Amino acid sequence: MWYRATDIAKEIGTNAKCVGKILSSVKVKADDREYNLGLKIKSTSRDVMNPQFVKKVGNTWFYTEEVLNLVKEYAAKFPGIVKAIEKSDNAYIDYPDYQEIKRCYEWVKTFRDSTYKRIDVKTGKDYTGIK
Repeated sequence: MWYRATDIAKEIGTNAKCVGKILSSVKVKADDREYNLGLKIKSTSRDVMNPQFVKKVGNTWFYTEEVLNLVKEYAAKFPGIVKAIEKSDNAYIDYPDYQEIKRCYEWVKTFRDSTYKRIDVKTGKDYTGIK
C-alpha cells in the first residue's frame, strides 16, 4: 500500500509540509555546525528519490508503509523537533536542545547510511553517492 504525505501527517498529528521536510531535508545550526535531520528519502528540488521507499506519480509523492512507520517513530522519538519543523517556513529550524539535535542526527544518519539511494525521478539515472 502507498501513502501520501497527507495520510502520514494525519497519523502523527501534523501537516503534509512537515512530513515532506522530514522525508527530505531539515537543517538546524548548533554547536557551530549544521545538522541535517531529514531522512533524505526524496528531494523535490533535485527530483530524486529512493525507489525502495517512494514513487512519484505526476506531481504527487507516494510512500511505503515502511516510511509511514519510520515517520511515526521519528515523531515519537523527537516530538519537539517535529513541532519546530511545523513552525519553520524554510529548510532551517530553530531548536535549542543540542542533545536532542545530536540524538536525532545520529538516528537519522543510521537510517540514511543503511538505505541511501538516489534515483532521478524522470530518467531513472542513479545518482547514489553524488552530491
